[in-house]
Amino acid sequence: MTAAPRPRELPNVDLDAVAAGIRSRIETWTRAGLDVSALTWRDARASWPQPLPTERAEVIEPESVGVIVRATDGRSVELVLWRGGWTDGFVHTTAGSVPLMADVTDFTDVASCLRMVDESIELLTG
Repeated sequence: MTAAPRPRELPNVDLDAVAAGIRSRIETWTRAGLDVSALTWRDARASWPQPLPTERAEVIEPESVGVIVRATDGRSVELVLWRGGWTDGFVHTTAGSVPLMADVTDFTDVASCLRMVDESIELLTG
């Protein structure tokens, strides 16, 4: 008898640490000519439709943190980083929007999440 496969356990990534990592990069991104939005938060405990406040203090249980980074030529990267280890991400160009591929945007911890963020922003600077 073969045991049923176990479902993949999702990480519980510290979004406060992810946000701190993003904030530590903003000055570098700004010097590179990029415009960075305020971080937005989604609260797992908020009722539907869940608001997206920019103040962390308004969130009891962070479920996601988001940021939009824009280049002067109109291109941008939009990222929503989920504590469960995945990203909803889009690259917007003058020709349209392209989602970032899931196999590139999954992460297991803060370090791998911030590496993915850096790689996404390189699409604007590289």
